[in-house]
Amino acid sequence: GLGGAAGGNPSLYDKTHPLASPIFATDEQLRHAFPFPTHVLAAGLDPLLDDAVDFNTRLRRVGVEGELLINREMMHSFVSFPTLHPIPTVANSLRRCETWLDEAITAHELRGPSPPPGPSPPLPRQSEGQSGGATGIRRPRAETAPHHVVI
Repeated sequence: GLGGAAGGNPSLYDKTHPLASPIFATDEQLRHAFPFPTHVLAAGLDPLLDDAVDFNTRLRRVGVEGELLINREMMHSFVSFPTLHPIPTVANSLRRCETWLDEAITAHELRGPSPPPGPSPPLPRQSEGQSGGATGIRRPRAETAPHHVVI
């Protein structure tokens, strides 16, 4: 099975693993998994919109920098449909994603080569009763940090 491909660790393929479903991550796990500015692009007509907003709110609350961009008139996976790209709001969203990626690449180049990554600490599952909360903060983006872009 897939567990063997992960070095014998089937928990990496568990749908409740914090990296597969951040809703299950503790605040500390989010800070560790997303150390760089993380930008979220969402669609307004998407059954996952609430999840995107909640994820963004939790990231900001734990101090992860970034931005949420909601394309209110679009449906889930709208960036996957080239016929939609000429629509002004879609084109603007795609340009914003390009900017996020350009900033990430520039920041990485300014930072220089990184040492090889070491092993990540284990990410235990969130215990019952823990909650992500609902208040958000926004901090300015650091000039030399890489980024995550979530679409």
